[in-house]
Amino acid sequence: MSSIDERVVAETARSLGSASSSGGEGTSNPLDKSSHRRILNRINADEDRRSLDEVLIQHEKLMKELEEVRGGFNAEKRSLMDKLVASEASIERLQEEVQKVQEEAKGDLGFNGCLAQFRANGYSKTEHPAPFLSVLKALEDMPEEGEVETSSAPEK
Repeated sequence: MSSIDERVVAETARSLGSASSSGGEGTSNPLDKSSHRRILNRINADEDRRSLDEVLIQHEKLMKELEEVRGGFNAEKRSLMDKLVASEASIERLQEEVQKVQEEAKGDLGFNGCLAQFRANGYSKTEHPAPFLSVLKALEDMPEEGEVETSSAPEK
């Protein structure tokens, strides 16, 4: 009990005690005891109500704090999900680029492969004639020295 409540009880008890003693008999009145109990019960109920109010106020504060924490958590979660999606898209793009480079590297690196790559990059015969390609092709198609058998050579 708080000091204010104790003073109220003491003053009430004093006033009840003086009223019963003024009857002149010195015996306590049962009515006075029930009044005293009612006052104490009322004081206890008031304390309980105040305590409950304090608990409810604290509960509201904690619920607001919880909502703020959840809001921050949800915002952070959304941010991380956005980063994850962006990272996955970047990974997919890079994997496609790696696959393209690997396919290009696997291509025929000989004359025909270079010629195909040369033309695939936008150099057509009509727009950009490359006479050196014809010469290179002719040189490539020439037989080796040991393989040459000419029909015009005299037979012995």
